Amino acid sequence: MIQKFVQQIKNTVQESLDGVHTCIPGEIVSFDADKCTAIVKPIGKIKRPDGQKVDYPQIAKVPLHFQQSSTQESCICFPVKPGDGCLLLFSEQALDAWRSGGEEFPDLKHDLTNAIAIMGVCRQPNELMQEAQNKDAIIIRQKDSRAMLSNDEVLLKRNDDQFMQMKGGEITLQNGGTVLTKKYFEEQLERIREIRISERNFYQKL
Repeated sequence: MIQKFVQQIKNTVQESLDGVHTCIPGEIVSFDADKCTAIVKPIGKIKRPDGQKVDYPQIAKVPLHFQQSSTQESCICFPVKPGDGCLLLFSEQALDAWRSGGEEFPDLKHDLTNAIAIMGVCRQPNELMQEAQNKDAIIIRQKDSRAMLSNDEVLLKRNDDQFMQMKGGEITLQNGGTVLTKKYFEEQLERIREIRISERNFYQKL
């Protein structure tokens, strides 16, 4: 009798806990850039009351987190595509009132509909993390283009043939086979001086 009562209490507690969601990896299904919300598919299984495990349902209108200031005057934006990984966090309160600026918060704690997606959580590590760690730098990449900022170097790179590098008081520009450095410009100035001297000597002979 007592054991049955204890088991019922355990089952009741477990059922309540099954409805409390904290965080879970997710995958972008589609993205609405105008509203900055997405349909996201949580990765994993959810247990039904009958004990059967099924896939999580897709969650609609999930706000996405990007690095930006409160005024949105400073931000880092990047394209979001189906299949991108993210981390889903489930709010303690419903997000509807927060979105609309209202004051009525439905009593839905840690519900699946209260999800916020943080972009950048992926199954595989990004190889640029090791380079950023080694150089103690910030690296921004978009396919072949990249920008790297460290304490002693700034690099803007379009590809292997086009880049600008500022390092050790020197500025290097490269476009194809042409490499422009401080030495290059000094050599050009010296050539201009020699040409002007030659022109002066020529006119003096006339």
